[in-house]
Amino acid sequence: MKIAMFMLFFVCNMFTVLIMRFAYESNYRYNNGMLIGVHIPGDHVNDDDVTRLMTRFKKSMKYFQNINAVLSIAICFLNFVNIIIFVIMYTIWILVFVFGIMYIQLSAHRKMYLLKIQNGWFVESQKQKVFIDTRACANADATPVSFRYHIIIIAAELLALIPFYSWTDRAYFSMIIVFAICTVIVSVFGFVFHIYMNRRQNQAYSLNSDINNIVNLTMKKYIASAMLVMSLLNFVAWITFVLMCIIQDTVGDLSFWMYIILQLLSGCTLTVILILARNRKNEMLKADTQPVFVDDDDYWKTGFYYNPNDPHLFVPDRLCSTNYSLNYARTGAKIFTGSITAVILGLLIWTTIVLIPYIHVTIDIRTTESTVNVSSCGYTSRINIDNITEITLMDSLPDDHFFRYNGGATESYLVGKFKGNTYGKCSLYIFKDVSPVLMIKTADQTVFINSKKDGEIVNLYNTIKDK
Repeated sequence: MKIAMFMLFFVCNMFTVLIMRFAYESNYRYNNGMLIGVHIPGDHVNDDDVTRLMTRFKKSMKYFQNINAVLSIAICFLNFVNIIIFVIMYTIWILVFVFGIMYIQLSAHRKMYLLKIQNGWFVESQKQKVFIDTRACANADATPVSFRYHIIIIAAELLALIPFYSWTDRAYFSMIIVFAICTVIVSVFGFVFHIYMNRRQNQAYSLNSDINNIVNLTMKKYIASAMLVMSLLNFVAWITFVLMCIIQDTVGDLSFWMYIILQLLSGCTLTVILILARNRKNEMLKADTQPVFVDDDDYWKTGFYYNPNDPHLFVPDRLCSTNYSLNYARTGAKIFTGSITAVILGLLIWTTIVLIPYIHVTIDIRTTESTVNVSSCGYTSRINIDNITEITLMDSLPDDHFFRYNGGATESYLVGKFKGNTYGKCSLYIFKDVSPVLMIKTADQTVFINSKKDGEIVNLYNTIKDK
């Protein structure tokens, strides 16, 4: 299991680092009249101040990315030391990596904008704030890929739940529902974004309306196809998971890993198509002899888009052409960003607080004249001895496909709330490969306990039996 986790995160980390490196490479080049998202006249691109700033930017970005490429590999080895430490350190690393790249990018962008202002680098013909091609706008609804295919995919994903109707009493039924919800969410996102791209107003890149039509139609075709392919591969991952569960008559590790691998393939395919779209767009625009450059840098001077005159909430990102940015002049953008930030921070704080006790797991067993109290990692069970209906000393934990719905489960321990096919809902305080195991049943709870302390469980069993 640890080897599989290592390989999964190793591949994900390499993929993340490479994508981040590639996504921002276009800012190193003078493209569409811009450097680092700032319009600079072509005859000033090689000025000493510009060259020095670009050299520092490239050096800082590549140095930061190289360090994080090494860290992304090193962190994966923590999985073999302690899974909880690994999760916490991985979370810290990914946050530092993302915000670090944003800081380097935004800092360079703001310095370039300040340099432009100080030198008065403006091209009069580019100072208009809006350029509209009415012919291209008239063809905005033209699209080669229908979004209605997503409806068929989503319907098929929901229908795939039918075979599990008879599994509602099984321990892992809730896990199947979680996988189904995640699958449908991905497909619904693809569906909504596909609709948005199909109906988005065409942009003006050139004085030639035919080129604008071709570029806009091509981009819509690529992005719509990317959303559709993502949904299809998402569906394939879900159907593979369903079929393997039916064949194995359980939710096995192989089902889980196949689902994860196919979802990674879906993400890789989506990224490749978006990269091809960007490259194709750049090829077409480079061949254009009548390009349109609109100097709207005032709206991007902080690195974030702020245009009170633009009714759009989402706009193509100036600093990353494969991404979209929010218009922070709109109230919706502030609410969306604030809400997402609050939720993410809340989840990070809550997750850290929950995970810290799992770094070193102990099981505390205390008895009184009338009760047995068991606690571990914030979970507690208070058992009234007079209410015990069954007590059994076992060599090991029964093989009942226990599914964790609130607690911790690793190769070393099972702690928290679980559900078994035979025993139903129960509380587990178990170190794996430690014997014996004590099962205590009352009318309203079932508890499984063991201990690394020699004789503690046998003594507890005898104490309860004597009473």
